Amino acid sequence: MVGRVRPHRVARSYVRSLEYLVAISWKYGIEPEDILDCLFEAREKGESVRGDFKVECRNRADGYVYFLLTSCGEMVAQLRLKESLLVDQSRTRSIFERVVKSSSPKNRAKETVINPKISDLKVGARVAELKARVVSKQPTKRVQSRWGNSFFFSLAAISDGTAVINLPLWNAQTSLVSIGDMVQIRNGRVGSFRGERQLNIPKKMGKLSVL
Repeated sequence: MVGRVRPHRVARSYVRSLEYLVAISWKYGIEPEDILDCLFEAREKGESVRGDFKVECRNRADGYVYFLLTSCGEMVAQLRLKESLLVDQSRTRSIFERVVKSSSPKNRAKETVINPKISDLKVGARVAELKARVVSKQPTKRVQSRWGNSFFFSLAAISDGTAVINLPLWNAQTSLVSIGDMVQIRNGRVGSFRGERQLNIPKKMGKLSVL
């Protein structure tokens, strides 16, 4: 009699690596899928950028790939992932989806909010729409990666009268807004950098406009 085939088991080390990526996504306000896409792309091209978040492939040796993750030019994490985890992308995405769904609620804010008060925003929250005034803006600077790509970056701060939150600006966004402007952010994500909240604008779905 033919024995029943057992389902292929997932190595615990794989799951731990993916759980760590999910934790980073909630902390820095990045869509989990964007981090995974960045890792796949960086393995092939050397680096990958999503807004103010960047993944660089630093080395490949003994079946492992070494990555550097940065946000606003500052280090977020250094990762060592098994290359097999990055080769079979469809299987890894399937495992990753389960990890995201099973993430502890205390590590994330699941709600999507419309026209919230900035004082009420929690790290991990998705912001469908928010209007606020630009109260400060740092001089724009050019940031260059070790691969030769350059980006323009400025850090602004916005307020709705209840609180202030940082707003990272990249490339064309840096010249779009000025101090005193009323801006509208759509499909933003609240993250944290150096202990301060920031409202990130995802490259794919986010939108920034001046009213």
